[in-house]
Amino acid sequence: MSKFAKELKKRLADFREGQGKAARVGVIAQQHYNDETPVAYVAAIHEYGSESNNIKPRPFFRPTISENRKSGGILLKNY
Repeated sequence: MSKFAKELKKRLADFREGQGKAARVGVIAQQHYNDETPVAYVAAIHEYGSESNNIKPRPFFRPTISENRKSGGILLKNY
């Protein structure tokens, strides 16, 4: 097992046992694909679609936030 896989397995176990009280998820603004396309740009197209390119929305953040907001388990914050 790779070092990365071992660390991921450990962190997931810690999270399940309640030692990890929070997890940050999102899109890193400074991250780019090999062709220099910003990951955040692609994420926005997935989330909201692009009429000019005939791409329908395929939201992944908004439904999750909407479904879990009432449980009080979601805190929105910019990092």
